[in-house]
Amino acid sequence: MVTIHNLHGVNVTVVEGVQYIGPQVHQHVHVPALRQAAHDLELALGRTSLPPSTRAAVDEVVQDIGTEVQRADPDRPRVAGKVQRLTELLTSAGALTTAAGGLVQPLQTFATWLGQTVGPLL
Repeated sequence: MVTIHNLHGVNVTVVEGVQYIGPQVHQHVHVPALRQAAHDLELALGRTSLPPSTRAAVDEVVQDIGTEVQRADPDRPRVAGKVQRLTELLTSAGALTTAAGGLVQPLQTFATWLGQTVGPLL
């Protein structure tokens, strides 16, 4: 049992394995900005050199992300899984270090929209 005394004006959130203590920070990404991020991500990936097997997997994941964000109410957990898979593919191919300029901003937009749905993406 943990007892916390004299906390004023501080939110404490405890989740399995991770504890966050501090002020709540709310950043909002509206669906149109999310759709723009999906488009920007697709464009940036088109300019990114990837091995053929990785290219096919990346293109499929990006298409799935684009389809999901076109819905009126995109499914956050579904998008989270796809974005996480995308970052894993890009990391394993070294693309996040070599083409980071065009990829980071759209990925950060997704990370902001997803919030605590996923762990750190970048």
